[in-house]
Amino acid sequence: RVNDSEMLKKVNLYDMIEKAFQLFHLQKQNKNFKLNYNLKKDVQIIGSSILMIQFFLELFLALKNFQDDQVNIVGEMDQNFVTLNILTLKDQNTSEAMKIIEKYGIQGIPKQGQEIKIQFSLNSVNFNT
Repeated sequence: RVNDSEMLKKVNLYDMIEKAFQLFHLQKQNKNFKLNYNLKKDVQIIGSSILMIQFFLELFLALKNFQDDQVNIVGEMDQNFVTLNILTLKDQNTSEAMKIIEKYGIQGIPKQGQEIKIQFSLNSVNFNT
């Protein structure tokens, strides 16, 4: 039997972020955390929906350890990749968030202490967990 987390299929990136944030928000200590995202709602990428949700949930937990309770995600897209710019309001230590990104084998770059860029291939997101 094939493990659901290993099944690659077309998934909607916006929906995966939305589902992960709903799970994150259900936890009592995360009620005040705000996530603003400016993404196209129709971005389809090839990947595992379960691992995608798990990745974003862990990322939000790492971001919650920042002193801010607000994070902004802006998406940019070209023919092959979607890039997410994750911005906090103040300069923060992004090392915990970067550990999550590296754990999943995603390409991520910390910028100026308050921004992280994450890049996903539209053709295939292969998580290394």
